[in-house]
Amino acid sequence: IYARQAKKTIVTLAKGTVNTVTDGSKYADSSDENAPDAAVFSQGDLSINGSGSLTVKANAANGIGTKDDLVITGGKISVTAANDGLRGRDSIAIKDGTFTINAGGDGLQANNDEDSDKGWISIDGGQFAITAEKDGLQAET
Repeated sequence: IYARQAKKTIVTLAKGTVNTVTDGSKYADSSDENAPDAAVFSQGDLSINGSGSLTVKANAANGIGTKDDLVITGGKISVTAANDGLRGRDSIAIKDGTFTINAGGDGLQANNDEDSDKGWISIDGGQFAITAEKDGLQAET
């Protein structure tokens, strides 16, 4: 899933649904800094809500990612990623949900180091099982 020009993308996991996203082993235009680097990727803000399930198998890089803010308010989310599981460059805000993350990099990462008001992770509920080669949670600020 690639939301290239939207200011905000909302993915709703409808009650009772089972959803799966899998990417290939590389992206066609990985040299472009604006190219996607996640199986579910948005250039703008990305929100995931609902009570259904989402399984992401990211063979190339990150599982779920955005160049801006990542907000998750529910669902059963399982991510296996070659690199980071969940990545919100500016922030990650989680209100609820059940998460199983297996990452070759960080489990959750917010890495904006250019603005002291960004690069943070907020968790206000949910259940987490994170296995990561690097940090379970990595926030720049």
